[in-house]
Amino acid sequence: MFQTDEYIRLSRQILTVAPAVRIFLLGVGSVKYCIETVFSLESLTDETTNHYFLLVLIKRTHEASYNSLQDKIESTCLPICPVTAIVLEFEQFNQWLKDGHRFAYQVRTKATLLFEDLSVSFGDVNEVAPDTIKAFREAAHTKGLDLMQEFLAGADLYKVRQQNKMAAFMLHQAAEFGLHAILKISIGLCVNSHNLDKLIRYCSIANSNVSKVFNRHIENEKRLFQLLQRAYIETRYKETYSINNSDLLEITNKIALLQEILVSLKY
Repeated sequence: MFQTDEYIRLSRQILTVAPAVRIFLLGVGSVKYCIETVFSLESLTDETTNHYFLLVLIKRTHEASYNSLQDKIESTCLPICPVTAIVLEFEQFNQWLKDGHRFAYQVRTKATLLFEDLSVSFGDVNEVAPDTIKAFREAAHTKGLDLMQEFLAGADLYKVRQQNKMAAFMLHQAAEFGLHAILKISIGLCVNSHNLDKLIRYCSIANSNVSKVFNRHIENEKRLFQLLQRAYIETRYKETYSINNSDLLEITNKIALLQEILVSLKY
């Protein structure tokens, strides 16, 4: 579903906070509404765009961190439409194209270009070899699954010792490394983030099952996700953080579902 006017507005908003040289549309999230009434013989279905996935390539001279710039972009675009933004340096992306990087190649050859600064141009585009993709996926799968299993084992040990805060931290680590592995396998991208919300949104570009692990439209699941998200910082630095055995069990079951998704991606 292409909304040209909305794309222009989003690009203009992004340029107010980021020195972008390219903006790519990676994907669109949409919601379907089905209406059945006594006045219609058939159900009426309408589809509404509710999310955009964007790649923003910036100049190397920009000093802000990628994570803070992503937050600024997503915040400034929110009045128009929610977006998930991935921010990369243009020079790095250009090098990836030359090296035959899977993510860069897919974006360059398939994504919709929303904005370009004509003063800078791309170099050669080389397709990555299938054997290289296979080896990369296998390595990411093995490492990710091993790390998930180790952190889940650590969580079990801390639960037995009744150290619930440390168990929660282990569960966060299991989720984080599992999501990183899914992202690498699915689209070939490595990112530097501990934020589970961002990682889930990135993974959902290629795998819709990831966002279903925590259904945050349900209040209790939203609460459980927030407990897990907060565990990375607050279990170590805030005495007020606490989590009970029941919540630990529910979150552990959620991480097990995430682990099943990762297992299913084996090549």
